[in-house]
Amino acid sequence: MRPEVYLRVLRRGWWVILLAALVAGAIGYLSQAHRAKTYEASTRLAVTAFPNDYFFDQLTANWTQALEPYVHNPNAVQSALDKGYLQPGDVPLAYNAATRNSRDDRTVTIAVTDTDPVRAARVVGALARIAVEKNKADQDAIAEADRQVNTQSQNARFTPRLVVTSLDCAAPSGGLTSADMLPNCPSPPTKANGPRVKLTALAGVVLGGVLGLIVVLTAAALDDSLKGRDDVQRYLHLPVIASIPRGTTKQ
Repeated sequence: MRPEVYLRVLRRGWWVILLAALVAGAIGYLSQAHRAKTYEASTRLAVTAFPNDYFFDQLTANWTQALEPYVHNPNAVQSALDKGYLQPGDVPLAYNAATRNSRDDRTVTIAVTDTDPVRAARVVGALARIAVEKNKADQDAIAEADRQVNTQSQNARFTPRLVVTSLDCAAPSGGLTSADMLPNCPSPPTKANGPRVKLTALAGVVLGGVLGLIVVLTAAALDDSLKGRDDVQRYLHLPVIASIPRGTTKQ
């Protein structure tokens, strides 16, 4: 169709587009307006190698990926529950915690979304604390094994370490690997991240408008009737001898 034909189609069907946009926007708004507010709490754990050379740095990247599923596996959740970091009602939320690892900066992000900001922060802090404590226990065990070997042999041994630290919940003293640094961290979020009523309504308006436009253009493309003088001349290639005005009245 030519541009002027498109304009004519839009002039006839603008109300369809507007109606579809309003209906879709209203549906989007109503689908979110009744939902309770949700809050997201998150924290980041970093994995570093000691000594920090190229080989162990690459090993750190692989360990970062291995740490992600450990954060909310049954052993970690049960350990947090046994130590009192989690309450019994927090367990399902802990299992569904969202995690994301980044090989580039060697970090693992833990995030929990819930209608209770205090509970969301408590679950995130508990999972982070268990990961840090487990790593600290592993490092202590490695250090003790090295000490025993060194006391029995003249050849000193040092086993390289992979250390899990907190980027967001460090103690004031800077003791990143301290086991008691995460009892109340992170703090509960104060700003809700959902439901996104305005964004959903706006997306509905845009989507509804696009669908309405498609309906109007599709209907126009399927309509092969002649709408006026221009259509007769363009498609039939015949001259128009006379035409009857649309608004005529009987005398």
